[in-house]
Amino acid sequence: MAPMGSESRCRYAKILRVVIVDKDEAFCKKVRAELQRYLKESCSQMEITVKTNGRELLGIEESMDIYFISLDVPELKNLELAKMLRKKNVDSEIVFMSIGEEPVRLSLCVKPMAYVRKGELGKDLEEAIHTFWEIWSMKHKKVIILDSKKPCLIEPGEIKFCQSEEHYVKLYRKSNDYIMIRNTLKEVEKDLAYYSFTRVNVRNLVNMNYIASIKGNKVALGDGSIFSISQTYRNVANDLIWKHFNKYSYKK
Repeated sequence: MAPMGSESRCRYAKILRVVIVDKDEAFCKKVRAELQRYLKESCSQMEITVKTNGRELLGIEESMDIYFISLDVPELKNLELAKMLRKKNVDSEIVFMSIGEEPVRLSLCVKPMAYVRKGELGKDLEEAIHTFWEIWSMKHKKVIILDSKKPCLIEPGEIKFCQSEEHYVKLYRKSNDYIMIRNTLKEVEKDLAYYSFTRVNVRNLVNMNYIASIKGNKVALGDGSIFSISQTYRNVANDLIWKHFNKYSYKK
């Protein structure tokens, strides 16, 4: 029989897939040991992959939960790698590791979850893992949305965008299918107000976690979907997107 209280402590049954990318094998081992210690305390299972050549990641079809990527390489080649990984795995989290601060300033375009200073490895890794659990918990919460008058249970983190179709709303999922419910986009927007969604125009509500790029009044998702931000929603949408991209990237 499990001891009392074990269920509440072991909150994360999901096996976390983690990748560490750094040319220094000794440093990778140190990061791995620290991660194993922190994740063991939260009763989490994990699979850790270490790569000294980050380009090998581009050949892996399965996306990872967290990428720990060193920026201390000539010409910031790993930053370019991170951009490609972000485009491919928009829902994964990226943590940059660096000795100095200059690469950090150049990496904002990749929307990293956190930064780890190599000289403060223990402290910064602990903060990064804590931030990851906050984000992960929010992404995997389930909420009830009404389908006509019937409750429909959905996971907001699985929804890329919502699109109105007359008296219905289509909820497009990251599995490239959709759920159709009888409701208004205005009501769905209220139900998803606390889950990183923003209204971009009269027909579309977008999950900001899936935004890959913004250019002018156009928002592009990682799957290639492009939405125009209408004048009516532009100020609010731009403000929410800016705040979202800067929420978890802390400065040292």
